[in-house]
This record gives sequence, C-alpha cells and structure tokens, in this order.
Amino acid sequence: ALTTWASTRVSGAEECDVGRLPPRSNGGSPRIPKPGVCQHTWSQAEEAVARGPVCGAGVSTAEALALEPCSVRAVFRCGLALRVRATCSLRATGQATLRVEVEGELSLLPCFCLVGKEAVVNLYKAARANYCAGADLKAIEACERALTIADAVDPRLKELGDTLNLLGALHLRRKTPGLAVKCLERALALRMARAAREGEGDLMPMAGTLTTLGSAQQALGAFPEAYRCYSRAVTALERPAEKGTDGAKAALASALQGLGGASRALSKQDEARRCYERALQLREAAVGPEHPLNAATLNNLGAILQQQMKHREALACYHKALVVQTRAFGKEHPAVAATLSNLGSAHGQLGDHKLAVDCHLRALAIQEKHVGPEHPDVAATTHNLGNALAEAGRGQDAAKCLWRALSIWSATLGPAHPDIAASLHSLGNVYRGLREP
Repeated sequence: ALTTWASTRVSGAEECDVGRLPPRSNGGSPRIPKPGVCQHTWSQAEEAVARGPVCGAGVSTAEALALEPCSVRAVFRCGLALRVRATCSLRATGQATLRVEVEGELSLLPCFCLVGKEAVVNLYKAARANYCAGADLKAIEACERALTIADAVDPRLKELGDTLNLLGALHLRRKTPGLAVKCLERALALRMARAAREGEGDLMPMAGTLTTLGSAQQALGAFPEAYRCYSRAVTALERPAEKGTDGAKAALASALQGLGGASRALSKQDEARRCYERALQLREAAVGPEHPLNAATLNNLGAILQQQMKHREALACYHKALVVQTRAFGKEHPAVAATLSNLGSAHGQLGDHKLAVDCHLRALAIQEKHVGPEHPDVAATTHNLGNALAEAGRGQDAAKCLWRALSIWSATLGPAHPDIAASLHSLGNVYRGLREP
C-alpha cells in the first residue's frame, strides 16, 4: 500500500450572498447568470517533495523501512481532480445567492527522503562522485545542501568537516581561492576539534585540510600564511608517515611539495630544495619512480637547482621528468611541453644553445596543437625560443619570435603587463646585436 496512490472522494458546498443584481435596462427583473461548470486537475511534482531544505535524496519504501526512524522522513505527493459547479439564485427579497459545489478525488502517495546524518552522508558521497567526474557545479550544489542539513544537527557530524573541505577544494579548482579559504578555515576548526578528541588517529584529515588551505592561500599570494599551513601539515603527518602507511606517506609528500613552493616564493631556496627532495623520495617509495606525480616534483626541484646555479643537476631532473611524462602521457601532452621548456632553459644556461632551441621548438609545437597559436602560454614559449635563437646567433629569427610573443601578450594581457616589458627588453638586446636602430 505504501508504493501506490491512495484515493478518496471529496465533496462540499458553500453558499454566500452576493448582493442585489442590477435590473435589466427595460426595468424588468435582473438577469440571473447561467450555471457554470469547470474541471481542475493538479499533481505535485516528485522533486518538490523529495528535495526540501532539510531533506536529502529520496529513497524507496524498502530502503526507508530498513533505516532508523530518525534517519528518514515521510512526505506525500498530492493529486487532486475536482469538478466545480456554480449556480446563482434570486431570493424573494431580491438578494442574489451564489452556491458553489465541489466534488472529486484526492490522491496521496507517500514518499521518503533522508534526513539528518543519513542525508548528509548521502549528499557528501554524491558530491565526491561529481567532483571526481569533473561536474563541479553539481558537486557544489550537493555540498551546499549537505551543509544546510548538517548545520542543524547536534552534535556536529564528522561529515560537516568533510563537506566543507570538499567545497573548499571545489572553489580552489574553480579559481575562487577566497571562497576556498573561508570553507577550509571552517573545516580546519572542526577537524582540529575532532583530532583533539580522537587523538592521532584523526590527524590525517586535519593535515589534508591544512595542505589544501595552504594551496588556497598560495593562490591568493599570501605566501607566509601558506607556509604556516604547509608546515603544520608536515608536522601533523610526520608520525603517521613513520608508521609506514602509503596513504600517510603520499599525504606527507603533497604537504612537502606545497611547503617547497611556499619556501621558494619566500626566497628560502635551501629549504625548498630539501622539501622537494624529500617529497620525491617519499613518492618514489609509495608509488614507484615511474609515477607521473613524480614529474611535477622533479620539475620543481630542477627550477630550484637552476636558481642555485646547479644547471647540470637541474638538467638531470628535467630529463627524468620528461621520461616519466612521455611514458605516462605520450610525446604530445601539454605537461611534456612544460618540461621541454624547462629543459631548454637549462641547456641555454649551460651554453648548449642549439639544444635549447630544439627543446623550445618542440614545446611550442605541442602547445600550439593543444591551446592554439594565440594563447599566453604560446607567447611565453615563443619568448623563450626568441632568447635561445638570439644566443645561438640567429638574430633575425629571434626578433620574429619576440615580436610574435609581444603581439600575443599585448592582445591577451594588456599593454602594461610585466611580460611585455620582458619582450621589449629582449628585442632591444637582439637589435643591438644586429646593430639596427
């Protein structure tokens, strides 16, 4: 009976005085309106029932009966089919009376939706699935509905912190780091309180939030705040990582990678190098030396080594990253282009200008294929190629590349961007070498 519509007959009548009717134009008795009849049919949409402000997803009757009473709420879909008849009569006093008679059928179908913790858990799982599938807007909607429900539950649910953490990651991926920071700071407060109650067993979620919060702060350019977040994450993960679980080691590697980036932004080059080297060691131990995650760490480590004028060591890192990426993604992947560009820079610093030109040309071909000829990334590689050509003694070709980079950057970044100044400076050096005014 709970899975079918239940119907009942409904009827009723009501009379009311409507006053005196106007007389006819010839002075005769008022004209009494003819009876009228109409039909009305209405049915409530299922979504309007199952998706209320405090309800989660709808569940079947069998699922509802298997749950605890506090985890599910019964609501009803309504259907109504009415026949309405209206008649008007005239009393001896001259007063008109309107009588409305209604009869029809009222139908009800019970529906069940999750509430409380069950609703939050269900919505969080849906948000995670949409996040992994790249459906960010659906994931954000599910997170926001979960938060509305979770905020009304006392004591605080563990899933409230999980949902806020996921929402922060979504905002970070959608390049709204300010919103990400607000979500992640609240998630951090909840997870810290839980870690204080649960002890070491609940440190990893807190550390994960700290790492993501560090990334959001870094995206805002708040490098000291990012550095503090990453440092706290590393400290929290040291002991779990010592126990040898791959999950803890991978989390520690991610925190160290972030700490390396923040250290580099704060000109702490030695610390950045130590962070990248340790992150690489942990990742290679956890996922193997051929995993594509290692390539990002190798590129970052190479950049630090270049800053420290250790170009041959940097070259070795870039070569290793290129091998890993080529095996994982193929020769035409955008990540391969980025590594080739770094490799060209290192070759240039070592005076191998022909090799540098070759690397930048290969990177440029891949980028043009993926993002088109007018993208700012193409401009950056064209600029680097121009400088490499100039060092190789090919001034005319260098000038063409630099003018192209200047044109793309002017169109995409505006005339006052620092990259435009860099291209103009390089062009000046090229023309000075060509002895042209």
